[in-house]
Amino acid sequence: MSHIKFLISLIIGIAIYTVFSVVAGQNGILAYRQLYEQKLVLTEHVSELNAINESLVTDYRALQSDRATIESFAKKLGLVEDGQFLVKINGLSERELRVYDTGTVMRIEPVSYIDERSCKIAGIAGFFVSLMLFFIQSLSVYARNSRLAKETI
Repeated sequence: MSHIKFLISLIIGIAIYTVFSVVAGQNGILAYRQLYEQKLVLTEHVSELNAINESLVTDYRALQSDRATIESFAKKLGLVEDGQFLVKINGLSERELRVYDTGTVMRIEPVSYIDERSCKIAGIAGFFVSLMLFFIQSLSVYARNSRLAKETI
């Protein structure tokens, strides 16, 4: 078998390893896409948390200084000043009591990829398979040539 066929087999093995690594490896295209999708989800979640935080800061500042806000929150909680009475009427819908959402727990899935060892094994396997195919092809050519040589004698 010629050196050219050996080099072609080597190039095929390297190409298989490279494709596996670039597409499905730890730093490959598929892993990058998964990380990018996770980044989008986290960015959206951070935006929601910032909106909740702004609402809480606004209410906190109002409760520190605005007497009307303090009275409003106290009445929602069923508190009244001395000399006032709280009358609750059944059957009427209560005004919506503000419930603060603290956000949700984010569970990020680990990135799935083909490890480096598997990529190397695939490349080596591709090298040996192509080498064996070239060897079998060389044997068939050799057998055909020897049959032709016997027929011409």
